[in-house]
Amino acid sequence: MSLIERAIKKLADAQQSDLAAAASIAAAARTSQPRVRLVSAAPNVAAAAAPLREVLVQPAPVPPEPAMAIPEVTAQVATKLVSPEPQVPSAAPSLPPSVAPSVAPVKVKAPEPATVTFEQSSTKPVSEAVSSRPSVRKGKSVVITKEALDAGGFIGPDTVPSRLSQQFRSIKRVLINNAMHRSGDIVEFPRRVMVTSAFPGEGKTFCSVNLALSLARERDLKVLLIDADVPRPRVMKSLGLKNGPGLMDWLQSDNESPDGLIHPTNIGGLAVMSSGKKYSHAAELLSSNETARRLKLLDSVLKHYIILFDSSPLLVTSESLALSRLMGQVVLVVEADTTPRRSVEEASNLLADHPAVSLLLNKQRDDDDSESYGYGKYGHEEN
Repeated sequence: MSLIERAIKKLADAQQSDLAAAASIAAAARTSQPRVRLVSAAPNVAAAAAPLREVLVQPAPVPPEPAMAIPEVTAQVATKLVSPEPQVPSAAPSLPPSVAPSVAPVKVKAPEPATVTFEQSSTKPVSEAVSSRPSVRKGKSVVITKEALDAGGFIGPDTVPSRLSQQFRSIKRVLINNAMHRSGDIVEFPRRVMVTSAFPGEGKTFCSVNLALSLARERDLKVLLIDADVPRPRVMKSLGLKNGPGLMDWLQSDNESPDGLIHPTNIGGLAVMSSGKKYSHAAELLSSNETARRLKLLDSVLKHYIILFDSSPLLVTSESLALSRLMGQVVLVVEADTTPRRSVEEASNLLADHPAVSLLLNKQRDDDDSESYGYGKYGHEEN
């Protein structure tokens, strides 16, 4: 073989060797599969965008699909990059850091439970619901002069203790004990006290005013004196005051609160209310459910008051009997040696269903020919 033929054969053998090597590399490339290691992106961590390592480079990588939007929440959670069904080969070159994609932390808002507010419904009527937070605007203050007290023979706030003041001090104690639940008897509305008599002229207004003046001296109680003798009001005149709007005006008005009708006085602990204008149907008004409801309102406003009603005589009017059904205590004034026993019994029988009725014996003559006042429950002594 010539030298030229040997050179051509050597060149052909080299080309075949190169082609075999190239085919081997191509076959290896076809059988290779990319592999991906999962990398978590933790929030608020510098390594969140760490490069993906051990990833085989392909000539034309397909970009990942955009992630589904997640509602924003207060907490941040970690996300993961997941490739579908990865297969990891035995070895692969690593990517430089600039090739790896970064994953930003995603804010996720967790659903919060719904808040429901329940309001208690009241079964009371609207009028009673309004009365649950009562208030009263007091009227103009009035001045009771010493001259008026002396002219009526009443107990003065600064007078030296007298026999009269001592007697009314004893009389009021029974009323206070009932009002403060200190006695064995439990009555409804014990702070409402009505003073009445069988006939006019027995001294009921005199006793009402002195009881009010004596009660006003108490440390733990105050007193509201109401002139409830609608046919013949006497309280305001006896104290030297004018008889303006009062009880009847309040009970007929649309205002359930007696605003401007309760007048404080210059005597500490004493307030007054006049009877107001005369009303021909006062008995029906006093016996109505609306009057009962408004007196409950008055109780709730004047929590530390004894409410003293100077009412009309029982045997000549009908208003006092209607009012007595709304009272916790009734004081029946009897003029000693003047009121017939039969009349006292008749008046007492009208109050037979009342749980707390007491007699106050007025103008009783003692052995020294002076007047005194007795007090007790009718029927406790047998004569």
